[in-house]
Amino acid sequence: MSKSEIKIPLKTPINLEDTATKTVTKITEIVLRRPTAGDMRHYRLTPDRPLDGNLTFAEILSGQPAVIIDKLDFEDAAAVLEAVDGFLKPFLRTGKTSSET
Repeated sequence: MSKSEIKIPLKTPINLEDTATKTVTKITEIVLRRPTAGDMRHYRLTPDRPLDGNLTFAEILSGQPAVIIDKLDFEDAAAVLEAVDGFLKPFLRTGKTSSET
């Protein structure tokens, strides 16, 4: 793992079964790479479903398919989303509110 990655150990690992080969792969961590400017082109924040954009971004940054991200335990999903949010904060800053001026 390099400084450009965040490794999130899963408290509840995911078993991914390949029905064709009858093998099971155990996913024990999600590794997120730092986003690039090009990745930001794929980020979509929708006010009515704000987590969708972050979950899709987690797929992009981890290289994991949606089926893995969708199977994350709620606590593990929260940790992944917190890491994604840390990457996004510089891009989602808003102006000062009237109380901050």
